[in-house]
Amino acid sequence: MMTPYERHLAVINGEEPDRVDVVFATGLRSGPNHGMLRRLMARGMGITRIIPPYKPMFFFDHMINPFLKDVSYSQKYYYENGIWMILHKYETPVGTIDSIVGINPNNKLLTHSTYTYFVKEVQDWAVVNYIFERMIDALEPNYDEIAGEQADLGTDGTIIAVVDKSPFQRAWVELASMERTAYDFIEKPPEFLEYLDIQRRFHLKAAEITAGCPAMHVTMVDNITNIISPQFYREYCMPYYDIYTRALAGTGKKFAVHHDGLLRHLHKEINEASFDILDSFTVPPTGNISIKEAKEFFPGKILAVNLPPHLAYASMEELHEGYQQILDDYGSKCLIIEHVEDMPEEVLERHLTAALDVCGY
Repeated sequence: MMTPYERHLAVINGEEPDRVDVVFATGLRSGPNHGMLRRLMARGMGITRIIPPYKPMFFFDHMINPFLKDVSYSQKYYYENGIWMILHKYETPVGTIDSIVGINPNNKLLTHSTYTYFVKEVQDWAVVNYIFERMIDALEPNYDEIAGEQADLGTDGTIIAVVDKSPFQRAWVELASMERTAYDFIEKPPEFLEYLDIQRRFHLKAAEITAGCPAMHVTMVDNITNIISPQFYREYCMPYYDIYTRALAGTGKKFAVHHDGLLRHLHKEINEASFDILDSFTVPPTGNISIKEAKEFFPGKILAVNLPPHLAYASMEELHEGYQQILDDYGSKCLIIEHVEDMPEEVLERHLTAALDVCGY
C-alpha cells in the first residue's frame, strides 16, 4: 500500500495510485482539531502544508509583514458593532496605506471580510510599488523551512510550495476594491503601469528561487473565478503561469493554480495555460463545469477537487452519494480530493470521513 506522500507524488505525476488521493491542508486553520487529524490520518488520509519557497511574500493575511527595514508594519485590533476589526497599516518614505478587515468574534477560523482596501486612490499604488520593489531586493530562499516541515511530516503528507498571486488577482483579492482594480486595469495610470512592471520582476525572481526549493508540488493560490474575463486571464495570468513552468522545467516539480469558482467562460484559456494541476476545482451546482466536462475540457491537467460547497452541511448519506458521484464521473484514481476550507472541525471530519469511505480507505 502506498504512503500518503507516495500517493500524492504519483497523482501529480499523472500515475495511477492505489487509491484516490484524499488530503487535508493544515496550517490554514486556528485552534485545536480535537483529535480529527489523528483519527483520519490513522485511516490513511494525507496531509498537505503550504510553505513559501521564498521570503518575504505577501499572502494576505497569513504572511503580510514583509519585515523590511524601511517599511513600518503594524496591526491594531478593536471591537465595533459586534465585530473584531483589524487595521493593517504600512508606513513608508513615500506614503502610508492601510486596510481594515473584520472577524466574527464567535468564529475560531481564519476567514475575514475586508471593509477598506490598501489602494483607495491611484497614488496609493506608489506605496504598494515601494513595498514590492524592496521585497524584490530582499527575496531569498526559504528552503530550510520546507525541508524541515517535510521531515516532520515524513511519509504522512506533502509540503506544497505556495507562491504569490498573478497581478490582476493580487490587485482585487489583496490590495484594492473590485471597482478600483477594474478602473486602473482599464485606464492604466502611470503608478499602475509601474505596479505591473514590478509584479513581473517580482515573479521572475520568485520563480527562479522556487525552482531550487525541495518541494515537488508548487501552487499559485490565484483564486480564479468569473471575476476575470478571458482577455484579462490571457493578459495577466497566463504569462505568469509561463514564468513558473519555464523556471520549473527539468526539475520534476509540478505547478498548480488555484481555480475555485465559475470557470466555464475560461475553459479554452485554462486548457491552453501551461500549469499542470487544476487546483481546488468546484463541482456543480456551485461550479459550472461538471467532472465529466472537466476531463474533456482539460485533458492534460490533473484535477484536484475541493470540498463540494453545496454539500457543506449535508448528512453522511448525502456526502457518500456526492463523493461517489465525483469518483464515478471521473472514472480514474488519478484524482485529488482536497479540503482547504475554514469550517468547524466536526463538519470537516464528516466530509473527510465520507471521502475516505467511498475511496476505499
